[in-house]
Amino acid sequence: MFVATEAFRTRLPIPGDEAGQFYMAVMLSTESPWFLVTHRGHAEARPRMLQTVAVAWEVTLVAIVQTLGSECVAGVTRMAPAREGTRCWTSTELTELWIPSEEEATDCGPLLFRAAREACVRDSFGIPVESHRRGRELLLRVTSSTQFD
Repeated sequence: MFVATEAFRTRLPIPGDEAGQFYMAVMLSTESPWFLVTHRGHAEARPRMLQTVAVAWEVTLVAIVQTLGSECVAGVTRMAPAREGTRCWTSTELTELWIPSEEEATDCGPLLFRAAREACVRDSFGIPVESHRRGRELLLRVTSSTQFD
């Protein structure tokens, strides 16, 4: 189940249903990347329950990880258009999130990431950048030990 504001909900009619029932869906942009963040819930009754949230903006992703704390994040998946001119998507498991230095943020956007099984760091647009740069802040490193029981 997704929880979303009314602006992002859409009702899809069930084909052939004359009772007026519908499917509830969440609308997400197909023009830019978005993220799925799996984290340990805050509910005291179920502190180890995992929850997943869909995030549309890099700055929001940064704020969510900072608010939750990296120790509560089990994984981040980046969903992005596969190629210009197609309607296909790619999903990429991310292992590191970085906040760029002030100097590089104007060119590369508010977030840098490293994908699983990749040596390079990429900018918000998915373009490879220098792997090491002074002034960057490691926001999150996901390892197998980050996963929860």
